[in-house]
Amino acid sequence: MPRSTQTRMPKSRKVATAVLSAAAMSGLLLSGISPAVSATSVVTAKDSFNRTVTTGWGTSDSGDTWSAPAGLSRANGSSGNLDIKKGQGFSNTLAGYSARTADLQVAFSLNKLPTGADTYLYVTPRKVGNNEYRAKIKVSPNGAVRIDATRIVNGAETVLQSHSAGVIAKAGATLNVKMSLSGADKTTIAAKIWASGTRAPGNQINVTDAERSLQASGTVALGGYLGSRATSPITVRYDNLVVSGAKDGAVKPPSQPNQPSADASRNSLVNGTYKPSNTTAGVVRGTALKPYNTSGADLIITKDGTVLDGLEIWGDIKVRAANVTIKNSRLHGGSSIPRSNTGIVDANDGRVKNLVVQDSTLLPQRASYYRDGIVGHDFTALRNHITQTNDGLGIFNRPGGPAAANVTVKGNYIHGLTYWSNDPAHRDGSHNDGIQVQGGENILIAGNTIVGDMVRGAGSAAPPRGLHTTTAMLLQQNVAKLKNVVVEGNHIDGGLTSVTVDSTKNKQSSLQITLKNNHFGHNQYAWDGAKYQIRVIDRSASTITGLSTNKWSDTSTPLAEGKNKGIYYTNE
Repeated sequence: MPRSTQTRMPKSRKVATAVLSAAAMSGLLLSGISPAVSATSVVTAKDSFNRTVTTGWGTSDSGDTWSAPAGLSRANGSSGNLDIKKGQGFSNTLAGYSARTADLQVAFSLNKLPTGADTYLYVTPRKVGNNEYRAKIKVSPNGAVRIDATRIVNGAETVLQSHSAGVIAKAGATLNVKMSLSGADKTTIAAKIWASGTRAPGNQINVTDAERSLQASGTVALGGYLGSRATSPITVRYDNLVVSGAKDGAVKPPSQPNQPSADASRNSLVNGTYKPSNTTAGVVRGTALKPYNTSGADLIITKDGTVLDGLEIWGDIKVRAANVTIKNSRLHGGSSIPRSNTGIVDANDGRVKNLVVQDSTLLPQRASYYRDGIVGHDFTALRNHITQTNDGLGIFNRPGGPAAANVTVKGNYIHGLTYWSNDPAHRDGSHNDGIQVQGGENILIAGNTIVGDMVRGAGSAAPPRGLHTTTAMLLQQNVAKLKNVVVEGNHIDGGLTSVTVDSTKNKQSSLQITLKNNHFGHNQYAWDGAKYQIRVIDRSASTITGLSTNKWSDTSTPLAEGKNKGIYYTNE
């Protein structure tokens, strides 16, 4: 796949960004007692960690997949473990889960008390993009425990309430943690911590918060951090995670689009009438998958009309045929770092025609700056869940081939891309994009959720501007001129900017696209206090049909031109 040097952002003062540590991570826990669930709630996620996984945590008991930094976490058959070195922090997120959580209960134990520095443990019942509510548990070398309720928005942590728990942590002893969230337009947060085998106390934390970005459904996460002055590593062990919510389903703010039930027929979904999430994209929960190509070698498809359905597929898929369908499958990609740019599904070959990838989850077993989700031409991506790849989708016509790209992208959920500080193509770290369009004709991107947020790759330094991708969507003409390109009805947020329109004047004199009726959030990087939802490099070289019809997700009012109004022209 072609790589380009992307246009630089406006000059800004240097911004101090927290390393992924105590201020940038999520949840954790363990117990020997299964938490009780109230009669007014149902279990929406659970995990006993009764499996053996040497890298990461694998798939939870409820069927959702944990995303985890390679080599830092493992499941040993009785617990989910994090092995943490001094100054190190990371989080595991339940990537296949989204709900309006009411209660999260888990427990944790430490293999030993920390020495020389504190250990911080985090319980995150709601994580929406880069923002989250969490319980932060501090364990000191003398065993003293404190619990904080905190809010994190764009990397900035605010302590809402604190409590010195009155319990003492000991090596190998289990402490239980419960955090409850309630409310629609604002959230009441309750939390408590107690020793296993003792009676649970009343709520030790009780506070209300109205942060707009967190009044929505989200995922859960577990993580940990060990202070930089610690004299030795520490292992955190988790078990019996139970998450529950109201029986009547997720409560949605009035501004949120309709969310179909996860059990509803996917074929009944009408593109553009709902906001895709991991309940409407990816493998349907509960689907039994058959292991396929377990050697992990490249899976090269040369037979026209091949259908891969209901499979757990290992290895990067190289499509070299027409009318191939991949559906209802979980795609893990290869186990080693590719030699050059590719995707879990690579559709660059000239023989590719009418490729369909639908209702599948793309989550790489070995994330890499060379491994995107789907790349190439002549494909339809329908209702897929794509996360932890370098880019989500790479779209372009075949260099030296026909001008047409012939790509349709509908109903997908793309988020949580992997950042690499050592990307050989970029001195400032990987330039991740949810969708990168680099040229071609006949491209439709409609009714997707595209979030420009990141997780940090194993061994990578912290990104210079926090966990924002370069863009959620980049539209440019590196390979060929764009023609008949329509981007409409998508839900777009995050990134240094959410959408960048680049005429690429060194290769093309002008650019013409349709960008209409999309819904934009407010979670972009702040450049000297200014956020840019749509950034157009050159007004005079760019013709954008429908620009004035794009709206704010929360108010449904149109974006306008100007600072913090939604539309920005770089060259003015």
